[in-house]
Amino acid sequence: MMILPKKTFNNTDAIFQLDIPYELLDRDALNIIDRLDRRGYFSFFVGGCIRDLLLNQSPKDFDVVTLARPKEIKNLFRNCRLIGRRFQLAHLIYSGQKIIEVATFRKQPNPKRSMSGELIIDDNEFGTPQTDVNRRDFTINAMLYDPMRHLLIDEKDGLSDLESRLIRCIGEPVSRMREDPIRMLRAIRLASRLGFEIEESLSEAIKSERFELVKSAHPRFQQELTRMLQSGYAQKAFQLMDEYGVIELLVPELFAFWQQNQEAKHKSMQLLHALDLSEPETFDEPLLYTCLFWPIFQKLSQLGTSVFKANEEYALRLFAPFAIRIGLSLKTLTFMAKIFAFHVLVDQQQPCDQKGYAYHLSMKFLAIRSKYERLAHVDLYMPKQIEKKKPKKPIRRKTT
Repeated sequence: MMILPKKTFNNTDAIFQLDIPYELLDRDALNIIDRLDRRGYFSFFVGGCIRDLLLNQSPKDFDVVTLARPKEIKNLFRNCRLIGRRFQLAHLIYSGQKIIEVATFRKQPNPKRSMSGELIIDDNEFGTPQTDVNRRDFTINAMLYDPMRHLLIDEKDGLSDLESRLIRCIGEPVSRMREDPIRMLRAIRLASRLGFEIEESLSEAIKSERFELVKSAHPRFQQELTRMLQSGYAQKAFQLMDEYGVIELLVPELFAFWQQNQEAKHKSMQLLHALDLSEPETFDEPLLYTCLFWPIFQKLSQLGTSVFKANEEYALRLFAPFAIRIGLSLKTLTFMAKIFAFHVLVDQQQPCDQKGYAYHLSMKFLAIRSKYERLAHVDLYMPKQIEKKKPKKPIRRKTT
């Protein structure tokens, strides 16, 4: 068994003996680290999986970081696919659409190239475990765990912040938020999910640099917003985004609606809370974003028509700017409009003959709404049970 080189980590006091039972670790990810380790490549579990295990929670994903280069990883694993242009990552694909991400240790790109204005099309700046830790966002996400030697490497004092229930930035907060504004949303999502406080200097940086968020790539913002809605803590996340002034920048439609009417804001929070109680991690995007915008559409459609198609077209026109701005697909927008149109008829107690996937989504949203408001004639929209006729008894002939 290899021993970690002394020069791998400057601070040997940050290396702790820690035995995490193998049954708590993902078997496939453990096999990946074992194979890499036997080939001489130092490899670790990293990020959220270690954080969650130390908090006695079940990790959703197990990410691996290694000394092996992407092509070396591909040569070792037949189920490997390399993705990315600027920095290549290895995705190891398993049955059931399971993907384990394996990344090579990285370091910051050469600052001279950035300052010269040169377009960096190759960001494969490979590094060491130390330089890789320095690139990460928060201290509680920067711990490395070596399951082969049962060692925890915590150079950024993430353990202390876990005990203090604190989200702390690695590096100077203002510059790190400018470097990648999406980190602000990650901090809010983590704080709401874990029930942690955001450290004061990081909190001030989010408030002062929040306008940088409008420069973020739309798909990345959309990904974070979807994760918030799926987290099971959407109500808390949107409360925090409102407190930090983020909602008015990224979802101005919702902010304007809340500004006009505090009761409407309360209703939005009720609906998000109902979403949190409904296993949202299993929901598709149309249902998640319907929960976000239903109070707006419900208010605007009160004087509308009872014609399903007209309400559907109205919803499409109303929310198309938002969908385009954050990169939602036309398919997602279309199904949102169908759910909205269906529920206008629910409020009007009108029948609706919606079918297929749209009907499935509408019924799920009906269940979410039922958690916080009374709905009349819900049975009108339930699938009709087809009564099975009892089979006739066969006529038995008497034998003589």
